Amino acid sequence: ETVSPRLQKQIGKNLDIPKAGETIEATSRAGITTGAYFIIGFPGETREEIMQTIAFASASALDAAYFFKATAYPGSGFHDSVAGGPGESFPDDFSDYHFYSTKRSHSDFSEAELNAFILLAQRKFFMKFRRLWRGVRKSPRKRAYMKNLMAVFAIVIQSYMLNAIEKSAREKA
Repeated sequence: ETVSPRLQKQIGKNLDIPKAGETIEATSRAGITTGAYFIIGFPGETREEIMQTIAFASASALDAAYFFKATAYPGSGFHDSVAGGPGESFPDDFSDYHFYSTKRSHSDFSEAELNAFILLAQRKFFMKFRRLWRGVRKSPRKRAYMKNLMAVFAIVIQSYMLNAIEKSAREKA
């Protein structure tokens, strides 16, 4: 979820990040498709910690990486720590209560800043020829892989375009 030792301790993970990197590398060398989930936007997370997580994912031998915002789901210890405790009531409308929300941030960064970090992470991870070529080579269903890859590119490009439009609108306001 994060490679920051401080945040690892805070969220109770305490993973051996160098060992995880070695395991990813060995698994990938064995021809097994690898993937991981990363979460950014924890309370108190610094820009440097976010960039450290993005750098780890980008430099790794992962075939896929998924970057999400920290989300305080009702009933979780994380929720209780950021939302005022277990007795807090919740909205009836949970339409934006998902881990890829563009409208929420539990961190010290605004929603727009956090969205920009996620876009940066996706760009740094997916826009590497070596990773893309390795994925094509490893995939037993090359046509399906290429189709999915094009869908990922479309999402990344749409996200950048929406981000640019929103930024332009904010600057004009």
